[in-house]
Amino acid sequence: MNKEQDVDYFNKFPIILQAKLRNSEIAFPQGTQFDYDPILAYRGIIRNTNDNTPVNENDMLSHYEMKKIPRGIANYENDSRYYAISLFETLDMLKECWKFPKPNKKIAQGYVHQEGGPQYTDQKKHISWWLYEDADISSFVIKDEING
Repeated sequence: MNKEQDVDYFNKFPIILQAKLRNSEIAFPQGTQFDYDPILAYRGIIRNTNDNTPVNENDMLSHYEMKKIPRGIANYENDSRYYAISLFETLDMLKECWKFPKPNKKIAQGYVHQEGGPQYTDQKKHISWWLYEDADISSFVIKDEING
């Protein structure tokens, strides 16, 4: 089965991503993995200094869902990465991109897994993860220290 072209498979995604995939407005990048082992990953999240609310769905929104224009992606509305959440395979890359430490920024650590959706990791260890509608993100926790 070619999941990239399977219309029934598209039903697992949020409505806007379903429509764009079905209409061939976007496609997953070459090298996207649908079957893979869990990947330890890091994501920058925004929190007030004393806010230790557990990681939740609001921390795992794509640029599209946050209505943010991503840097470095021309014609972003037709780029599948706009609809993925952004994570990093290394803590150093996250720190560099997110300019840690900052009081209102925290690090969420957890696993990207195939049951949550397909992923694409580029040469810079940046992970694009297209979450299924009800993906389990319960492995993600806020790291207490940004140095480890």
